[in-house]
Amino acid sequence: MKDAAKLLDQTLGEESVTDESLTGLADASANEMAKAA
Repeated sequence: MKDAAKLLDQTLGEESVTDESLTGLADASANEMAKAA
């Protein structure tokens, strides 16, 4: 059971990092489109 909890914690951490990265990309893209408008 501890292995499952550790794996879940690791996965959630990775998802958080991915979410932050994708949000940064989306924000940058939106800013570029706003500048071009």
